Amino acid sequence: MREVIDCLLNPRLLRLFSRLEYSCFLAAEIQVISLKSHFDACQTGPLGARGPGLSLSKMDVNRISFDKLKAYWVEVDHFGVAGKKFLNVVRSLGDYRSPLADPARFSYGLFDSGELIGVTHLVQWDEDWLRYRTLNIRQAYRSRDLGWYLLRMAVAQDWKDRVLAPTYVFGWVRRGHQAWSIAHGFTPADGRWVDGHIAMIKPLAEF
Repeated sequence: MREVIDCLLNPRLLRLFSRLEYSCFLAAEIQVISLKSHFDACQTGPLGARGPGLSLSKMDVNRISFDKLKAYWVEVDHFGVAGKKFLNVVRSLGDYRSPLADPARFSYGLFDSGELIGVTHLVQWDEDWLRYRTLNIRQAYRSRDLGWYLLRMAVAQDWKDRVLAPTYVFGWVRRGHQAWSIAHGFTPADGRWVDGHIAMIKPLAEF
């Protein structure tokens, strides 16, 4: 046993462990920086009255409360239904049923210099699917693929490293939004349309 302890405390071995730990940390940092850099490169040019292009260096994706999410939905009239009641958990979508009474769920906001400019809500639908419930970017910020950036950052923040991580990200997509889903690698779960919606899925590992 003493020999094992001496081996583990060997200064050369400790330095190796330190370098490996730093390498893992650096790889994770590079992944985030690379994602930001990719989107920064795409955000050049004018944006209506906002002048020069956007920079993700001034943007953050953070968790927000469900109350803040609801207030945003109401402010931008996301659903277009006056007086709509918002449930924290939706367990039925067309023919799909969630078996989870109290699923893991988090709301996320995309902030530009502290201003909330977009939201999404990620909910564990079942053991295989993670649902993104709405993906809304303020009108002035659209056409820059910020919705995709928000979704990717939100998934990476809390869901990729879970012990029992879902296999797919799932969207209950309106007909007019299916082209966006396909462009970002989602495919129909079974091809069925219900009330103008279709289930689109994408492997979580691809986020």
